[in-house]
Amino acid sequence: MRKIHSLGLVGAVALVLAAVVAPAANGAVTRVETDQFSGVASAQALDLSLLGRKLTFGIASADSAANVVTNSLNQKASGIGTLLSPKTAITAAQGETPTEGGRACFQPPLGEALAGANLPSLLIGEVACGEAITKGDLTNFEAIGTGTVASLKLNATQILKPALDILQPLLGTVGNTPVGELLKVTDAPTKTAVTTLNGVLGSLLGQGSVVLPTLEPSQTVTNLVDRLQDSDLLRVNIGNAIAKNTGTPEKFVSESIAQGGTIEVLPAFRGLGLPPLLKITTGESGASVAYNRGEAKGVGSAKNTLVRIESELLPTLGLGQIGVAGLKPLETLTGTLGIKGGPGFIELAPGQNVTLFCDGVLGVVGALCTEISVGMPKETKLPDGGIKEESAGVSIHLFKGLNSLVPGLNLGSILGNAALDTVLAPLSGATGLALGEKTDVPGIRLALAQTVAQAGGTKVMQNVEERQRAAVAEPPPAQAPAPAVALPRTGGLPFTPAAIPALLGMSLGAATLVRRRMK
Repeated sequence: MRKIHSLGLVGAVALVLAAVVAPAANGAVTRVETDQFSGVASAQALDLSLLGRKLTFGIASADSAANVVTNSLNQKASGIGTLLSPKTAITAAQGETPTEGGRACFQPPLGEALAGANLPSLLIGEVACGEAITKGDLTNFEAIGTGTVASLKLNATQILKPALDILQPLLGTVGNTPVGELLKVTDAPTKTAVTTLNGVLGSLLGQGSVVLPTLEPSQTVTNLVDRLQDSDLLRVNIGNAIAKNTGTPEKFVSESIAQGGTIEVLPAFRGLGLPPLLKITTGESGASVAYNRGEAKGVGSAKNTLVRIESELLPTLGLGQIGVAGLKPLETLTGTLGIKGGPGFIELAPGQNVTLFCDGVLGVVGALCTEISVGMPKETKLPDGGIKEESAGVSIHLFKGLNSLVPGLNLGSILGNAALDTVLAPLSGATGLALGEKTDVPGIRLALAQTVAQAGGTKVMQNVEERQRAAVAEPPPAQAPAPAVALPRTGGLPFTPAAIPALLGMSLGAATLVRRRMK
């Protein structure tokens, strides 16, 4: 009776094991790991709205994607000196469509084209260049794009000439008079000349903001007019835009950099060796995201630019804030509003702004009305654990009221003339020159320090059951099963631990059934 009981238990376990192991005979369980990561970086040195046209200088981008399981790497980098010409653009790539990359430079003949059309000349003092490289493999790779910006000069002659022509008849009366003596004259002809002079130059420098005798007390009126006619209205020197991706077995980093630069307003107005009327300096900005492959987590950081504004006129200027009515003395800006300042300068941090030369009379904005603002950085967390980081950008809107300098002449929008496309068409066809899109922004607006970086990835481990395909041919007739052959035990179980309770339950049930029948 004990012998029969033992046989019943062994037989029941054998039946259950056959039911559990059978599916495994028709499929396989494979452990699969997915490890992939990617990132993009972009930087733009200068987005320029110039007298009714939108021009872009210094663009860089880098885009990388890697998959450790499939051992694949795709990456691309590009650098553009200026969108004015495709000859300043270059791309490097690895992966499906490799491209060698390198460096491409060109000096677009924009100044000559505008001068030929009797329009203000935007001179590019240096060539603009794009550069791009990609190299390495999954163990250590790099993609770098660089956009090199040329130095820009905007000549004042043709912009200011209509206003200065109004003063020519007055030079015979007050031409040799020092500017510091103008307000002391008493005779009627000179008073009339002074009124006209202040009317024009007051509009140019911001009505009520700048008193010419304070600015240039010893300079004669003729010298003042000559300097305005012969000088540059604007000089711009901006650093490179750089986008970069680097990857190693431990970390993937995406970063972008916009180098600093300087903007000088009326640089020669004060005379040789003297500082410009206004100097604006921007610091370097950047965005970076480091993605840790082991932790599948990204960490972002931003380097935000500071904007320094320098002028000997700052103590006498009526300063203001964008969107806030009324003027504020320098002490209010640096004290109550927390803007950093010192002798001859103020400094703007993220979230701060200021206006200069904007206190027009009867609602008329002065020709040199300037608005300067620094934005705020922004960080966005992505669903895959990655990060998108954006640094604080800078907006500098110069000569916002240039259209009001001479009644009837929209000097601040003269490049927005639709006829300009027709004038430049022959040159554009020969050189590939593109003068940008028309814009309704008057004067000159510069967008600077624009950088974005993003990186993320996935690291997933999972069990995937792959079943064998059913045979296409007709299966052979079923045959009687062969006698079971005892195999030596080598350790381990042919089933998972979770199946043990069910097996034991079924075995006990089978044993009970055998005992009942024996009775």
